[in-house]
Amino acid sequence: MNSTWGKAIARAGLERLLLGGVLVLLAATRALAAEDPMPRPPELERDVQFWIRIYSEVDTNGGFLHDERNLGVVYEKLHFAPNTSPREREKILDQGKVRYTAALRRIAAANGGPLSEEDQRILDMWGSEGTPARLLEATDEIRFQLGQSDRFRAGLIRSGAWETHIAETLANLGLPAELAVLPHVESSFNPAAYSKVGAAGLWQFMRSTGRRYMRIDNAVDDRLDPFRATEAAAQLLAYNYRLLGSWPLALTAYNHGAEGVRRAKETLGTDDIVRIVRTYKGRTFGFASRNFYVSFLAALEIDRNPEKYFGGVERASEARFQEVTVPGFVQMSALERALRIDRQRLRELNPALLRSVWDGQRHVPKAYHLRLPMDGDKWTSDLLAARLSPGDFFAGQPEPRRYRVRRGDTVASVADQYGVTAEALARLNRVRTSGKLKVGRVINLPESTAGTLVAAAGAPAGSIAVGRPGTTATLAANASGSAGRSGGTSVTSGIGVLNGGAANGSTATTGADSAAASGGAGTSILNGIVAGGSGTTANGVPSGVGAEVSGSTSGTNTRSGAAGTANGINTGPRRGIISSPSGVYVVQTGESLADIASKFGMTEAQLLKLNGIRNRDFIFEGQQLLVTATPPSAVASTGGPGTGVPSAASAAAPAKTFEGGASGAPVASTAVPSTNVPSRERLTGASAPDTSPVPVVAAGAVPIEEAARESVEEAHAVAKAGAPAQNAQPVNAAQAEELSPALGPSADTQQNADPTDYSVSKDNTIRVAAAETLGHYADWLRVSAGRLRQLNRMSFAKPVLIGHKIKLEFGRVSREEFETKRREYHAELQATYFAEHRIIGTEVYIVRRGDALWTVTQRFAQLPIWLLQQYNPDVDLADLHPGTQIVMPRVENVVGGPG
Repeated sequence: MNSTWGKAIARAGLERLLLGGVLVLLAATRALAAEDPMPRPPELERDVQFWIRIYSEVDTNGGFLHDERNLGVVYEKLHFAPNTSPREREKILDQGKVRYTAALRRIAAANGGPLSEEDQRILDMWGSEGTPARLLEATDEIRFQLGQSDRFRAGLIRSGAWETHIAETLANLGLPAELAVLPHVESSFNPAAYSKVGAAGLWQFMRSTGRRYMRIDNAVDDRLDPFRATEAAAQLLAYNYRLLGSWPLALTAYNHGAEGVRRAKETLGTDDIVRIVRTYKGRTFGFASRNFYVSFLAALEIDRNPEKYFGGVERASEARFQEVTVPGFVQMSALERALRIDRQRLRELNPALLRSVWDGQRHVPKAYHLRLPMDGDKWTSDLLAARLSPGDFFAGQPEPRRYRVRRGDTVASVADQYGVTAEALARLNRVRTSGKLKVGRVINLPESTAGTLVAAAGAPAGSIAVGRPGTTATLAANASGSAGRSGGTSVTSGIGVLNGGAANGSTATTGADSAAASGGAGTSILNGIVAGGSGTTANGVPSGVGAEVSGSTSGTNTRSGAAGTANGINTGPRRGIISSPSGVYVVQTGESLADIASKFGMTEAQLLKLNGIRNRDFIFEGQQLLVTATPPSAVASTGGPGTGVPSAASAAAPAKTFEGGASGAPVASTAVPSTNVPSRERLTGASAPDTSPVPVVAAGAVPIEEAARESVEEAHAVAKAGAPAQNAQPVNAAQAEELSPALGPSADTQQNADPTDYSVSKDNTIRVAAAETLGHYADWLRVSAGRLRQLNRMSFAKPVLIGHKIKLEFGRVSREEFETKRREYHAELQATYFAEHRIIGTEVYIVRRGDALWTVTQRFAQLPIWLLQQYNPDVDLADLHPGTQIVMPRVENVVGGPG
């Protein structure tokens, strides 16, 4: 063999061997990268480095002039003297932008010709991307990013107080430890942070999203508690990951919303974060959303290597404390005296207690876990109860007086009228003293007295009950603290009660005929809803969202402020309760109005009249209808344990329905408060005794009218601030913090856990979402339901089905107006549900033979179908097959009780 040829063969073999080794190494590297929950793609490295520089290299007295899309292009690093005014800083920035705009135009015009040293420096930064066309485009993309190194360093120090709890919380849920650095980006680990649009706390929760997992009412806001908020954030992040399948997308959804990220993923047909960040052109997918994941990676890099970027950083010591369960409703001043602890120290340890508690307008809630210093006496609930005097205990929270705003009212004029300060009135209603009051809005008035005293459970023997002058004393009914509330007046005043209740002190009625019983003039019934006549539209359908009368098996809980009158104030429509099993029927899949009427020996007209329904198209699966009788066949199909029709033993757990927004269109929800939980037999199909524990019924419910109003206000605030926020370029720390506590640019959209796509496709179609009917679409479009049936070639009795496409006709309203109405309807629907329910976890259910959508929801504390759809957006709920796995949210009932 020729030696040269032999050497060549040997060399080729060695090269193949080396190449094979490289390929193996690359494969191993890729495998490791695939296992990394937080991948750092090379294509995004320039973006990560940009944010590392922002977080570590320059403080809030400086920043970068840079290209908005290519973060590798930093035209200039600027420094301002600390005493430079915002106007002077903005002038310097404007001059810089003019200078670099001119340079980009010169370079583009040269088209490869000779350039000055400065122009060549700029062109070199662009690399192969620096074509004349791209450079001209870049003249409109020069922006300023304020430095954040001083804020990031402060956040590193603060983080030490909670890092152990955050790590444990993430580990307990099996989530990546890297998520612990997210508060750097959201709030710089500031637990008291508030954004312009209402997000609050370490993890920057919006109120409507936070209520899914936390207590947020007028005494407690768990968003401000780093420990409770961490647990809620872990649930939300786990939820995002289940929906989207990767942590880059789950984190982006934390900023942009689950709906928006799902739309991006489906539009591009990929879950590749690089492609989405670089190419997606969503209407609200702006600079903040594109940069959220890379700014998180930058924070992760610095948090792991603080000495590299900041030298020695000594983090705060871990927050340590003891907790004591408060034995009853107690004023904070009484606790201070009993505990002998400085108020400021208590306030630092209990940030979730709102100012109303510290001011004495609200009490520290019963059973609240009050944090106390580790050093000092060791406390128990019994010891604290013994230390308090009998007169320190109250039956519940003082019910705020309410006032309906009239034309011309201001915060100052209403405060003067009722003898309170404008500051107290504004604080109680979360408005500015100079802010406008919307005509028709019901606002709370500060209490001049503290409430009703009572011998609370756990209080010393001999306690007495004392009521305020001119009111009816409210007593704790039992150890659960369930008691009626009515603003200090009789609990039945002005309340319409359905099926077995009494109104205005009248004799209780029973049976289906009692559906007409109501308190206050002009009330009507809509699908089990008692609606005040003053809150109806021209066609007699109730409008707006009212508060709810809810019940529990442990006692009574009647909240005022929605139907008839409360303290002489007409408060609009109110939802009623249905407690008679003989008067309720739940609509099954495919049933028409004629089918149901025939089943109960009624005419269609009688069924429509009894339920106050004018539009036949508002009949759909899961809807609860009042009927004249319940035949055995209906009981067999809808009753029984865990179903929507209560048995005699469970009549105290009322069924609920939810009404629509401004149109008042009824939408049935299977969200019936229930203490039933799925047994092991229901989950696995095996025969086993039901030893499932009864879920805890937690405190912290809020009036659903208030929750619905807040959700709309949040959406409007985000819409108002959204466009300016995308273009905002703060020049100092004060401007940045006023805009947002985030260390990056402000969020582009409202934080939203709802993944449903409510947008209209280019072909004018939508996919039907749970709790929607043809009547809703007709109302939002201002066309007839008949016209929509004709457009979609639907027979008269055919219902719309979840997930199916419906074609719409736009003429009287725009696509944007339709989408806004649709989103607001669902936002209010969800807000009213989470005013009285809270998600505490999830479990997986495997569909069995014979299961249908409605029966599955009934097995799990009668979950609303829309919530089930949110947790399973890719499952065809209208066509369940045995073996299908469904993620079921575990929900606890949240009660208002006496406070």
